[in-house]
Amino acid sequence: MARIGKPKKAQKKKFQIKFDNNRFEIVGRSPFGSRATKIAVNQNKAKGHVEDRRHILHYDEVLKPAIERVVGKLFIDHGRSVSAVARIVRRRMEASGIKRLPKNDNKLIERFVTEINSAPDNLVPDRADTNKAIEVVRGYVRKYIKQLSTEAFSDDCRGDNRSRMDAYKKMAGNIFIQDSSGGDITAERNRIHGEIAKMVDGCEAPAQLWCLLHEIMHSVTFDFSPKIVRDNTVKALEWQREMLLVEDGPGEQQLDVLMKII
Repeated sequence: MARIGKPKKAQKKKFQIKFDNNRFEIVGRSPFGSRATKIAVNQNKAKGHVEDRRHILHYDEVLKPAIERVVGKLFIDHGRSVSAVARIVRRRMEASGIKRLPKNDNKLIERFVTEINSAPDNLVPDRADTNKAIEVVRGYVRKYIKQLSTEAFSDDCRGDNRSRMDAYKKMAGNIFIQDSSGGDITAERNRIHGEIAKMVDGCEAPAQLWCLLHEIMHSVTFDFSPKIVRDNTVKALEWQREMLLVEDGPGEQQLDVLMKII
């Protein structure tokens, strides 16, 4: 089986928000706000490993969809009025002590997205090579999930057919590469890939492998970033649980839970 190529880097899009008749959409990634930039990171290589800030709960996979769901629900609940949504969000932000809010409705919602993206308890100051490697590893996990997303694998999961597990593990070996093609980021990627390979090798059934990959996809920072603080991990997991519980609730109830991450 041929080695799987490296995941392609996604093109960065300019940050903006969009309301249409039926939904709310965030395009691109919000910049970090002042609360995030106050988290000290070392940018001087002479003083040690260069650091940056990494989300515990990933922006594209967790935060962005949650914000879109909640603001979209508010938009529908309040007659598709951007102004009504902005008034509700403004009140919540002011009650949370967030100051200097924009007067323009769209700019206010953009600021709201930035505040969620910049929540200090959801950011880990860590070695830049570790953080960048974690981002790279997410791409390889997505590749593996895509390769396994076949009717045959689904049948194996449903029927607990373990006869092809060796082939699935071999596929993992081809995807989670470990080589000497780069520097510190590659070394960190290799370390994480090695840990994932051991986890995959420990799986006995296709369904177990499928569950493992989705756990890794959503908690790779928890498992592989040595700087993660347990209290912040607990808070992140509790927030996810609460967001799931209110998923079908009124928009304002969802908003109250969403803002607990700030």
